[in-house]
Amino acid sequence: MKAVIGWEGRLNNFFLKSLDLSKHTRPNAEGQDIGVADQQLLKSLEKAKADVDNALCDSFNTSAVMRILSDLVTKVNSAEKLADETVLSLARWVTRIVTIFGLDPEGDLTNSEPIGSAVDHDAISKLADEATLATPTSIDTSAPYSQVLQEFRKIVKDLASGKAPARIYLFCLRDVHLWNLVIYLEDRNSPLPALVRLLDRSLIEARAEQESLAIAKAKAKLEQKAKEAEKERELRERAKIDPAAMFKTSEYKE
Repeated sequence: MKAVIGWEGRLNNFFLKSLDLSKHTRPNAEGQDIGVADQQLLKSLEKAKADVDNALCDSFNTSAVMRILSDLVTKVNSAEKLADETVLSLARWVTRIVTIFGLDPEGDLTNSEPIGSAVDHDAISKLADEATLATPTSIDTSAPYSQVLQEFRKIVKDLASGKAPARIYLFCLRDVHLWNLVIYLEDRNSPLPALVRLLDRSLIEARAEQESLAIAKAKAKLEQKAKEAEKERELRERAKIDPAAMFKTSEYKE
């Protein structure tokens, strides 16, 4: 999961920068000189296209394609003084591949211009307005639950009005507010909505164990940091000793 999250974050950052570049393209961008870095990157793009084709022909080797895309984005990030169109060309191709992979279900493969995945902020805001309370019949749908819904609705609408990046919409109140109301949302495959259920002992114990492990890990990290700081302090103190006196003891004098 850490590898997947890192991969997704790397591509999302690349798309955000590319989208910003497309909106603020420098004057005479189409007439910019193609430098050595651009030529090397365009060659890398052609090689990546061939490598992706070979990987997909090899029993749909998806992981290999992910590595190819990641390596290509890394090369873009490390290159300097690139022409705008060079970056945008790579961004469009990477967008096409992730769309083929289904990572942008709304993507249009007949259009070669899009960069990244689009977020319909107006639609998200409307969905927030239409959100209703869905709770088991055994639960009193009174003030606490309505308050959580109103808070969630407000957060989503504020994010939508601020044109927040897509990943911010993953924000959810279930791990705090609903948990405190003894409610658990269990994700199910689309188009089924999340299953609303009461917390049971196993869920509470599992979360307590996770929190305990997280606390222990944080404590161990702090202890390790303290040890390293003490070691550094000792080295600094030893460095203050006059070399002429460093080895003088009761056994070894001048």
